[in-house]
Amino acid sequence: MDDAKVGPSPTSSGQDHASVAAGPRAADVLVLFGITGDLAHKLVLPALYRLVERGELTVPLIGVALTDVDTDGLRRHIADCVHQAFDADGGRLVRALRRTLGPDVVLIGIDGLKPVGLLRKGAGRAADGLYLTSYLIPSAKLSRSGREFLREFEQTQRGGSSPYWALYAAQATEVLLAAIARSDGTRASITRELFAARLTDGPLGSAAIDPNGDVTPARIPVYRVDPTGHRGDPLLPPDLEGASIDRITLSPQLLRYAVQNDHVE
Repeated sequence: MDDAKVGPSPTSSGQDHASVAAGPRAADVLVLFGITGDLAHKLVLPALYRLVERGELTVPLIGVALTDVDTDGLRRHIADCVHQAFDADGGRLVRALRRTLGPDVVLIGIDGLKPVGLLRKGAGRAADGLYLTSYLIPSAKLSRSGREFLREFEQTQRGGSSPYWALYAAQATEVLLAAIARSDGTRASITRELFAARLTDGPLGSAAIDPNGDVTPARIPVYRVDPTGHRGDPLLPPDLEGASIDRITLSPQLLRYAVQNDHVE
């Protein structure tokens, strides 16, 4: 067979040139795949919201996702994404809450309010004393196994430092390798062993996976925004600069802490 030559279609060439000559046309609709996913939650939906605010996005948005959610549920999801994502708006919210509720009410926010520096810029002194939950456990609160892992891992890294995610990657790897070792090699068997895993001495301490696929016990670091706080732990990212660790709590105890100011280590 002769080699085929690839080139413009003779039947569509005129149409294509006509389209280019006419200039770009406005889209009729915007389709967003994975609208309930993490990327859309943190970045895409807040960015689209800003475009709508400025009048630069005027077409309908169609969301596609595997999540089983109805229209009202999707609207609530988008509203939550937009509300949580804007750090500057979060600062104004904190300032308004402090002005309304007074200085003695305990305010607890999620790590979506980071970076702390930008939060303080928006909230001013109203952010002082605010508690932020995170998933980043500082090195001072790690188990002996975790500290030993960091020391050994840092020796293999250029500059002798260890990124904060290395602990989580190591813990997940240990759980997965243990599940593979106990399995018969099939995917179904590995999955069963993952849910049956009971890690007792990992870099982040003891852990298991519950039926929902979440790590249990869920150790949640709680940081406190401190006007004198500084970044004293090189393990933590810069967006926590200006906050210091207050405690490590478990998820069921976090609500009790918020209601009763109960101190749980």
